[in-house]
Amino acid sequence: MRITENITKGMYLRNHNRSQSSLLKSYTRIMTQRQFNRVSEDTINGNNAMSLRRQLRNLKMYNTNLSTAKELFNAAETNLNKIGHDLYISVEENLVAAVNGTWSQQERDIYAQELNEIAEEMVNCLNGDFAERNIFGGTNNSSAPFRLERVLMFDDTGTEVEQKDADGNYIYNYTDPDGNKLIATEKEIQEMVDEHNKALLNDPDDPESGYRDDVDPDEIWTTDSFAQGDKFKAKEVVYPPNWKEYYEYDADGNINVKEGIALDDIPRTVLYNGVPVSFDALGIKEPADMRYDVVTVNVAKNGNFDYKHSEFMLSEETIKYAQLNNDNSCIFPGSKPVYVDIGIGIRYDNKYEVDPQTALDISINGAAVAGCGMETDIEGKTFSKNLIQLVLDAAEALKRGDRDYANDVIDRANLANNGVLTQITTLGSKQNDIAFYEDRNKDYDYNLKERQNLIEGTDMEAEIMNWYNLQAAYDAFLKIGTSVIPSSIFDFV
Repeated sequence: MRITENITKGMYLRNHNRSQSSLLKSYTRIMTQRQFNRVSEDTINGNNAMSLRRQLRNLKMYNTNLSTAKELFNAAETNLNKIGHDLYISVEENLVAAVNGTWSQQERDIYAQELNEIAEEMVNCLNGDFAERNIFGGTNNSSAPFRLERVLMFDDTGTEVEQKDADGNYIYNYTDPDGNKLIATEKEIQEMVDEHNKALLNDPDDPESGYRDDVDPDEIWTTDSFAQGDKFKAKEVVYPPNWKEYYEYDADGNINVKEGIALDDIPRTVLYNGVPVSFDALGIKEPADMRYDVVTVNVAKNGNFDYKHSEFMLSEETIKYAQLNNDNSCIFPGSKPVYVDIGIGIRYDNKYEVDPQTALDISINGAAVAGCGMETDIEGKTFSKNLIQLVLDAAEALKRGDRDYANDVIDRANLANNGVLTQITTLGSKQNDIAFYEDRNKDYDYNLKERQNLIEGTDMEAEIMNWYNLQAAYDAFLKIGTSVIPSSIFDFV
């Protein structure tokens, strides 16, 4: 077979390119310290390398989650230490001194003012944020979770209830002889009749009889003079329990602040995510889907009281869950957990909810931290289970001279503060868990990178030797080329 010069040149060029390509690949492996740069170069090891990279990427995410949780819990612990130790010591000192000392009312008012300021400082601590996140807001990150407001909370399920006075007497709709609509009990109607007739018939100029004899009989009132309607019905007030001290219904069923009551006279209530923190779902006897109307009482520019409404939904499922677990804190908005994956194998149940044992909850429920719900003692007095509300209630008791109630608050405040200290312990336990997972992830990271190096990394000594061999072969190849490719006229120019 005749071998032409073109065939010789073609074979030489192909072998030259192949040798040059091998030299370049070896050089690339040395410079990148990687055995391959494309999966197509080594499909088996390439697939294993992609799996390792995915594990390393996940590990980085786990470490980021752990770091965020660690810093968040550290910030939470700092704020709770401020409340549970520094501020509560001041509460205890002021409250004990105010109750046990022989102080004047003016001096007790000073103690009450001091307690109010401490309560406000506690709220500031619980409203602390970290890295643009509300520490104790649960899933609420749009507004401060804790507020001090004057509120009323109504059952807004659409049913109205018959109203009674403090003594248990039914209240009725009435129209008096002058055509004025009013609401009153039958006892109150009788008192109005007696008072009217007494003033009408009284004759100060006739000391013997004491009565006027020229009164028109039509002006004398009787209970029949009043147009009695049905029993008065209105929305049921479910919080606060002592609302009748400050509010009353008008004849149209609207609730208003009583005449003579100033805004400062109405005690403040602690709200958590818009709901009174002392609201207790554990005492609901017949759980059902319920809707509540939370009314915040403010003063408008014209001096009248202004009411702002917001809704609070409570499902039957939530109420039953709270009662089953004896956990009132789960009823508040924003109280659901926020789980993050930390690499222990996150799993979901049949409701597509995260299994708490397979992830880390970084949400801190402020209602659980400071306490929530209410209790009633054997004397019928009601007490909040929330530390801040107890401090406010103690201050109000001192202002009205009720030392017994303020004294009863002391033990309950101690119990609520123990709950805060328990939360600090819980945070410490979570931080220990985080430290364990961080150490574990460091070991995982080392092992994965060592495995990655074995799969993707270049054996530098062997590869450098291989490069020298390829370089020597390439140099020899170039020398051979002088005999393979004939000289041209350009070689002599």
